[in-house]
Amino acid sequence: MDPPDIRILMNPELILEDRKGALCHLISSSYMPDRQAWSYETRDLAGHVTRISSLIGHQILGEATPARDETDVTASEEMNVILQGGPAGLPHHERLRYVSQATHDVKVPYGNGYEHFAPTQTYQKENGYHVAVFRWTGTTKIAE
Repeated sequence: MDPPDIRILMNPELILEDRKGALCHLISSSYMPDRQAWSYETRDLAGHVTRISSLIGHQILGEATPARDETDVTASEEMNVILQGGPAGLPHHERLRYVSQATHDVKVPYGNGYEHFAPTQTYQKENGYHVAVFRWTGTTKIAE
């Protein structure tokens, strides 16, 4: 009987960039004793999981913030997203936030409407974390 594979979950996940500049999260690595080889599971920004056999050509950019419930956030260090563009009056502390699904649009109440931001394929460093960059896409008014 073959020995079982050994799977190691990455916590926190690591942000990787491949040779083409695409970003993904390293979510686990597995050792297969019968083949004496490692494999790696990655998740792209759209949430698709892929298994790769080598990390050659990938660069580690940093740690992703751990997944948690949005109601559990108590400090700005726990952010995973920065909102760029939109109204100049939107304060910086409102632009740094935690979102549970960094692949979905974000709607922020502002004035008498909502500001909308969409994810990009870009990360930047804020307060020691690599955070996903969301760009402003428009404004909608609150229905009366």
